[in-house]
Amino acid sequence: MFTKNNNPPSPNEVDNYKEKVNKLIHMKMIKGTLFDKQRGLKLNSTKIISVVTGGSQGLGLELVKLLKELGCTVIIVDILKPEEKVLDCKNVFYYKCDISNIIEVQKLRLKIRIKNGLVSLLINNAGVTNVACLKDMTNEDIDKVMKINLWGTYLITSLFLDDFLLQKQGFIVNIASILGCITPARLSTYGASKGGQIIFHKCLNKFFEEINDLGGKQLGTLLVCTGKINTSMFREVETPTHILAPDISPSTLAQKIIEAIQTGECYNLKAPYYTNLIEVMNKLAWPYKSMIKNLSGMNNSTAIGN
Repeated sequence: MFTKNNNPPSPNEVDNYKEKVNKLIHMKMIKGTLFDKQRGLKLNSTKIISVVTGGSQGLGLELVKLLKELGCTVIIVDILKPEEKVLDCKNVFYYKCDISNIIEVQKLRLKIRIKNGLVSLLINNAGVTNVACLKDMTNEDIDKVMKINLWGTYLITSLFLDDFLLQKQGFIVNIASILGCITPARLSTYGASKGGQIIFHKCLNKFFEEINDLGGKQLGTLLVCTGKINTSMFREVETPTHILAPDISPSTLAQKIIEAIQTGECYNLKAPYYTNLIEVMNKLAWPYKSMIKNLSGMNNSTAIGN
């Protein structure tokens, strides 16, 4: 620090400068954004309105069951209707919607605003895959995966964003995949869509941090980068090794997600344990990375005809 005439500052000027810096740090600490963690979202009230895309089966359905038990209002958004026993509860609703269609999502937002209110929790869980060589995929195949996994996530998040800003609180969860960080053979489209979802989530999290810094708001995010979930989506994909890279059950993962939402102690949930090693693996030069993929059986697990 120098004065206007480029001379070293006096002791009094240094003290004044330190005082200003300490005041700024103190203000940040009061807001809870410098050295504090994000706050969790308690899910024990019907006033908490949660939306789960792809909530009719698999991981989405397990999340719906837990949210229902906790007592919050749960809205299932899916093109498939869930079983009647899931809807046999006054705090569970089902709205049919193709999240990749902007007109349908706009109608969905209006319907929820009128019938249920402002959304406090959004879980972007809906997803599809296609195990095939890129050269064998049609434009329609690629378009479907990208639209639902990436465009759908962006679309529903952007249209419901005002709900969170108006309430000054809420949580957005994006169910991505570790395959967005490292992708085996014949899943390039799925990996690209999930990689894009991860980048989108990081931008959203940065935006929420800036909004929180401006004062008073408690907006949280959770990115879920999971390994292979034991659901119908990857039924055709054989697990290369159940010891080093086991499947994770949807009920177990759902429990971890709900816990992370309520405590606010986790920004990036990776499960099972081996997914934490992918970041280290990605720092390796490509020959070593390719060797590990082949030795682990990743590419063989998605071989056509398995």
